[in-house]
Amino acid sequence: MAGEESGQERSLDPSERKLEKAREEGRFPQSRDLSFLLLLSLAAVVVAVGGPRLWSATQRMIVEMLRFDGRENPLDHLKRWAQGPLLDFGLWLLLIMGVAALAGALAPLALAKLRPVFALRFDLSRLDPLAGFERMFSSRNLFSLAKAILVTLAVIGVGSIYFLVQRDGLLLPPSASLAAAVARLSGVLGNGLLWLGAVVLVIAAIDASFQWITFRNEMRMSSQDQKDETKESEGSPEIRARVRSLQRDASRRRMMSAVEKADVVVVNPTHYAVALRYDRDRMSAPTVIAKGVDEVALRIRALALTHDIPLAESPLLARWLSAHVELGDAVPPGLYAVIARLLAWAYDSRNGVQVPLTLASLDTDLPDPP
Repeated sequence: MAGEESGQERSLDPSERKLEKAREEGRFPQSRDLSFLLLLSLAAVVVAVGGPRLWSATQRMIVEMLRFDGRENPLDHLKRWAQGPLLDFGLWLLLIMGVAALAGALAPLALAKLRPVFALRFDLSRLDPLAGFERMFSSRNLFSLAKAILVTLAVIGVGSIYFLVQRDGLLLPPSASLAAAVARLSGVLGNGLLWLGAVVLVIAAIDASFQWITFRNEMRMSSQDQKDETKESEGSPEIRARVRSLQRDASRRRMMSAVEKADVVVVNPTHYAVALRYDRDRMSAPTVIAKGVDEVALRIRALALTHDIPLAESPLLARWLSAHVELGDAVPPGLYAVIARLLAWAYDSRNGVQVPLTLASLDTDLPDPP
């Protein structure tokens, strides 16, 4: 019953964050059979492409090493041999070994999208001989041993059957030339390697699928795991609320600093306040640069009085702008005529021209809400 409950708890697919964290720790799906297949395939390509050149370089190195002209200084001969055939052989050998080493490093990452993993860890508990003995005879290792034995038997069985079938094809008449014998043997061996490669391909596909499914099952999460991960990545609700509060405070401070650049502030007269600004060179229409209600409205009003910004008491216009125009947005075209009269009045007020503002006309000319 406990096992069933545990299985039900860990019934959710692992998140990308958990998979990435496991990969950084060096835990990811690995298939030895797939790695062997990749190494075998690359070895076949390298031998097919670079094998003849390496063999030619080897022959030239040996021939030139044994060829000695008595008229030549031994040291000069050795120098010429080292700088020529030996260097050529060494470069080809180094190239093939480098490709093999790179393949050996990347092959285990075939199921990890070939992304490199650097997870150097030193665990003293792994030096415990008793723990090592238990790991040696664990169910996972015993299963891997049984699988390796079955794979070896399958490869040997397919190879034996193939050579039994091809047994008559290996027999050549005594009059056959060496070249014909070599060609026949090469053909038989090549076809045999193709058959073995097909067997290894099937085994690698099965093992890779098994390892991938097993790893995903081990990485499954419960609902509590997901909640803990979300809390770890986003922080606790208290911290998130504190961050939002700080963000609101910072936004409000930026808004208040913009009030001193306003051309006019529309108020209601105390509960609403909307600051408007119009810059012909930078703005296509008058823009709301600050707005607020209650306490914030009072602070906007106080800043406007401090910086000698005209206050227009228009309750309906203040409420309309506060409700329908977001901070930083331009006023809608339907308000252009109303705002134009309001700005004209504000400019005259700043220049000392006392022009009466007909608030009723402003309120009656308001457009319908969007």
